[in-house]
Amino acid sequence: SASIFPNTGLGGVLSYSFDSTHTARLGVFDGDPGFMTIHPANFKSPFGGNDGVMAIGEYTYNKGIALDETGSYKLGVYFHSHNSNEDVLNNRQSGHNYGFYFIGNQRFTSSFAGHRILDGFLQLSYSPVESNTNQFYGGAGLILRGLCSEDCSDELGIAMACAKFKGLHYSNEKIVELHYKCPICSHFYIQPDIQYVINPSRFDVATPNALV
Repeated sequence: SASIFPNTGLGGVLSYSFDSTHTARLGVFDGDPGFMTIHPANFKSPFGGNDGVMAIGEYTYNKGIALDETGSYKLGVYFHSHNSNEDVLNNRQSGHNYGFYFIGNQRFTSSFAGHRILDGFLQLSYSPVESNTNQFYGGAGLILRGLCSEDCSDELGIAMACAKFKGLHYSNEKIVELHYKCPICSHFYIQPDIQYVINPSRFDVATPNALV
């Protein structure tokens, strides 16, 4: 996506709705607006030098596919043509890059056990280019609203995510997360959150599983 810090990136999005169900979007952004280590206060001409572009195309289906309930499904592809050979913070890749993603949100029931609402989501992404350290990501979860409130203002969520890596000590990292959002009043709430991280892959050495 477009950079917002330390240098904002120029870009634009075109959106066209065929009807209330089908929408197509195309976003084009400066491929390399800059990093904090490269004089963040200096103005940098957009799309200059070897910046290239970051282009994202997305199709959205705004309708549920189960139980006549609401939902939203997005299928997208991105292309990044940044060609710089610089290695800043060891996280810039040269050459063209591309990938695909899917985001699905589905309401399973809006009248569960009297007043409860049950939603689910699924997230997938795949980047086949060999230079990518993280080539696959998948996540899924369930959200139950109205567990302890009739107006569905509270929320219980459980989710799991998995990222596959290459060139690190572990080939994948998994996270299981559980949270509960408890409203205090109309403007305040508390939200305890617990996560269990399997194979933390931030470092090049073995790291024990972590409870957060």
